Amino acid sequence: MRKILVAAILSMFLATGFASAINIVKQNNTNNIEKTENTTSFLIDIYVDDDANPGWYDATHVKTIVEGITNASEGNTIFVYNGTYGRIEINKTVSIMGEDKNTTIIDGNRLGNVVSISAAWVNISGLTIQNSKRGFLISSGIRVTSDYNSIYDNIITKNGDGIYLSQADYNNISNNIITDNKKLLLGGGIHISDSTGNIVTNNFISNNRYSGIDIYESKNNTISNNHIKNNKGCGIWVVESSSNNITKNEIFRNRRGIALFDSIENKITQNNFIFNIISAHFSVTKLKNFNKNTWDGNYWNRPRLLPYVIHGAWSPDLYPILWLFLRIFFEKLPAFIVIPLLNFDFNPAKTPYEI
Repeated sequence: MRKILVAAILSMFLATGFASAINIVKQNNTNNIEKTENTTSFLIDIYVDDDANPGWYDATHVKTIVEGITNASEGNTIFVYNGTYGRIEINKTVSIMGEDKNTTIIDGNRLGNVVSISAAWVNISGLTIQNSKRGFLISSGIRVTSDYNSIYDNIITKNGDGIYLSQADYNNISNNIITDNKKLLLGGGIHISDSTGNIVTNNFISNNRYSGIDIYESKNNTISNNHIKNNKGCGIWVVESSSNNITKNEIFRNRRGIALFDSIENKITQNNFIFNIISAHFSVTKLKNFNKNTWDGNYWNRPRLLPYVIHGAWSPDLYPILWLFLRIFFEKLPAFIVIPLLNFDFNPAKTPYEI
């Protein structure tokens, strides 16, 4: 017999226009469902339970999340009771809400992406998402290839990449715990590729094999108020990306706090860089781009009266003919050139920010 009283459901994002609400779901001894709601509550359309009594199941009371998605109409809300469920593909606009993120689990069984989202305006919350396939190929806890989705209040762990956005715009990733994601070579917490306008905020991102957050060929994303700790490589790695806003993050005990490669017009402001082996580094292949990022008001390990120096390098790999000429006449030159460069935070914070 299921519980007499289950308290659900969530406060959802401002970004998706949801208001905070609580639904009370009550099941009586005859396996009927009653819902008590106020005017701001979410209506639950489909219930999922992997171990209910046989008489409980019908078109709106199902055993698997896959069945719930199949039976759902656009805009429906699917409530998932505690249990362990298999991989899912979300190809229609639905909200999926777990009873308890610690005990409502979607397990990928190392077979591929655990949750794949191809529809827009999907909301997913209150779940543990774990055990995607690990290896050379990209495999993620949540893979998103669509726009305007909200991923909120989940635990995302033991995957290749935790969350992977690919050509996915204006998504909101908030209040998740993203930890211990380890693709064979790299692996990271959140990977943003060829995407724009996403908001990543208030997440705890820790102990991933390489980066906490990777940003590749992406622009106008906001990374704010995250705790990015103890990642084996970079806290944040920005590659060939522009106009991203990285602000008010706690970047703590990573190998590198932040690294930028061939990236311009990014704003790195009011972050705490604490106990990273290297706080920040940048590199460019076009010399004209060496000072086109903004560093302002960050806290760099301790109070500082003078500007903080960010070390970088120019590696002019775009001049192969010139380089070949130099190699002919200067045999002891290395196989590549690295010329030191500097950026500055002219207004370093004297005390760390409360994040």
